[in-house]
Amino acid sequence: MNEREVTLTADFKRRLFEAGRARNAAKDPSRTRRAGEVFDDAQLDCLGMIGEGAASIHLGIELNWEVTPGGDDGVDFVLPSGMTVGVKFNHRHRGYLMIEGRHGDTDAHLNDLKTDALLLIYGPCRPPAECSCDLLLNPDVSSVVTVGGWVTRPRFLAMRASKDWGLGLRHYVPPSRLNRLPLRPAVDAWLRGRCARGA
Repeated sequence: MNEREVTLTADFKRRLFEAGRARNAAKDPSRTRRAGEVFDDAQLDCLGMIGEGAASIHLGIELNWEVTPGGDDGVDFVLPSGMTVGVKFNHRHRGYLMIEGRHGDTDAHLNDLKTDALLLIYGPCRPPAECSCDLLLNPDVSSVVTVGGWVTRPRFLAMRASKDWGLGLRHYVPPSRLNRLPLRPAVDAWLRGRCARGA
């Protein structure tokens, strides 16, 4: 198995989907995403939980199962170093790391970019020829997803492109430009080097 692949068991997916539906029911209606032809908003929250579940395994950090009335603060994980991490899931194989465009976004500030780093998890779909969305959302089968890489907030702001594919503006970075080193060891090594330099 590729070291960047993560297997989610059916039992784990059922728990993730239960949390995803609960989060969807609890969030502020103003934060409901514009539904496309493939997924409704509740399904998007379930797919987001697939990303968070895979990230928890990859990072070795327990998933936060808490349901926050009105929606969460955009922070999915906090590393032992204190670095905050937001997880973005894209069902497309090698799909972009994307965040939604919001009113008030500027070159130096994006309202949906709330963490020190973003981590991309992507699925196996290769639409339109091959789509595995039904399997991804099937709670009775296991799924394999991939850790696509990560990027710090300053790098995302510097590298991002923006486009509207018909569901509102998205800011994005392709996976080819993401850091492929495992996130926690890379941060730990950077911190060790900074401490050694007395910074």
